[in-house]
Amino acid sequence: CNLVLEHLPTLEGVFEEWHRVTRPGGWCTLVVNHPLQTATGAGPITDPDDGEVFLRVGEYFASGWTDEPAGDATVRFHHRPLGDVLEAASAAGWHLERFEERGVSAELRAKDPSWTGHEHVPRLLGARWRR
Repeated sequence: CNLVLEHLPTLEGVFEEWHRVTRPGGWCTLVVNHPLQTATGAGPITDPDDGEVFLRVGEYFASGWTDEPAGDATVRFHHRPLGDVLEAASAAGWHLERFEERGVSAELRAKDPSWTGHEHVPRLLGARWRR
């Protein structure tokens, strides 16, 4: 599941359904915007002196949602702390095998210099669970 979970208003039933339709020994892979990025009030802060980027974490431990501009429309992001996601998967019978956090890649920074300074701020996370 790639960049979808944060657009669902609830996790209720999500991991259970994935577990139901996956064969024993199969796995579920999830890539999402890092929850540090989706919390209400979260966002980058750039130091005007040297361009270093810091992250305002906002209301990280509070579930909620924000609407973000996307062209002429808006996209709703439902935030939940990382622990809520991991607990929902575990409660549905999934066993975490791999977990990765990533910042902005060198390729993206080369293509779009506005991302310079973001390489040390988690942007995406990926997880793989085994059934």
